[in-house]
Amino acid sequence: MNVRNWLRYSGLAAMWGGVLAAGDALFAAAAYYNQSWSAPLAPGWARALTRLLEGAFTFASPEEVYRTYGRAFLPALLLLLAGALGLQACCLLSSGRAAGWGYRLTVAGLLLGIFGNLADYWLGPQALGQAAWVIGFVAGTELGMLLYLAGAGMMARRLWREGALQAWQAAQMALAPLLGLALSVWGLRHIPGGFLLPVGLSWVLIGLQMWARRTRSPAAGRRAR
Repeated sequence: MNVRNWLRYSGLAAMWGGVLAAGDALFAAAAYYNQSWSAPLAPGWARALTRLLEGAFTFASPEEVYRTYGRAFLPALLLLLAGALGLQACCLLSSGRAAGWGYRLTVAGLLLGIFGNLADYWLGPQALGQAAWVIGFVAGTELGMLLYLAGAGMMARRLWREGALQAWQAAQMALAPLLGLALSVWGLRHIPGGFLLPVGLSWVLIGLQMWARRTRSPAAGRRAR
């Protein structure tokens, strides 16, 4: 596969993964607060969503509904990982050089997120035991969020300097995971939903840019700086 086709398919994966991640974040967080033990802590937006779309939260037991929406993060993360591989193609088109540590940390963060999702929603404490389940969640989901935060900031700076992203595009790529950390403890108050809502939306924009760049030459990217 040549670099331009690589960008094309990565851009499509990033857009669809971003839409799925952002949309599922709201449903997963609302389903989390729709369980009997967590309902008293539910924020107003979660109560409103479960009332408005009641059928989306009553097709099974509250625990099973939450697990279903949690599992839907897995295809979203896989699509985002496929999209992240397009960052390598962006660098090759812009400078002719392979991506560096920002790319590696971004990909590592998504891979850990996939690992954390498998441990948390697919296997759970019943299969792994309580200790291994907690370790899987912390080492996968939470450490993955931090690695992604570092990698996205480094990658955004490089792509902006090389003309692959405009300043506002690079800014939203770098700031989305920071906003995601804030939403994890305030607003959505859910991990990983709070993190993936802004990160997913940022990947929709990044994917659109990848799609647009598939027809541009390396020289055009450098002239855009």
